[in-house]
Amino acid sequence: MLETVRQPPALGGVVPLLSTDQVYEEARQARENGAVGIYMRGSEGERLLSDPYFYPVYDAAEKLDIPVCIHSSNGSPVLYDYYKYETVGFSKFKLVVVGAFHTIIMDRIPERFPKLKMAFLEVGSQWLPYALSDLYKREHMAGREMNKKELLARNRIWVGCETNDDLPYVIDTAGEDHLVVGTDYGHADSATELLALDGVANDPRLSPEVAAKITGGNARALYNL
Repeated sequence: MLETVRQPPALGGVVPLLSTDQVYEEARQARENGAVGIYMRGSEGERLLSDPYFYPVYDAAEKLDIPVCIHSSNGSPVLYDYYKYETVGFSKFKLVVVGAFHTIIMDRIPERFPKLKMAFLEVGSQWLPYALSDLYKREHMAGREMNKKELLARNRIWVGCETNDDLPYVIDTAGEDHLVVGTDYGHADSATELLALDGVANDPRLSPEVAAKITGGNARALYNL
């Protein structure tokens, strides 16, 4: 029987992004009260997530050994209004997270904060091969070579997958050690699947060893459980 990590009751602590001088203290209190991650959206205000404005957030997360978890959402009034007529919020809420991942890597945030952990959640993992291929091309053009399978580990980044993802394809491109899975418990949207952990654990496309990593070991490494 595969061991799975059930979502803790207080997954994400919300820190005061409008008062970054108070971020460390708020994050510390959140951690002491059960939070295992700092919650951020795919965009926050008018700034990219790689903006130096957010360095106090990443510094606090690094010092407290708690990951920054980028969730499917949009904190930019400009982008929100731009997509106001979008029917389901795919571009408004999900693609902005993919863009944040790309920006975080391109602007070398993991190198600036060498102990920082980050996770990109509730957007599936099917986008990873595309994003990694684009990053590989850009690095190659700049005279640097990148190993796609090592990028997540090297940058201490985890990605939440969904049961309808082509997981063998994603794993072949991005590796198996930095994928996690959640149920989106408490919501009723396209990412909600209360039995997602069981779905991955019993996925016939995956070996028991790989399924155990995605439903257990990888989450323990991300959340320090």
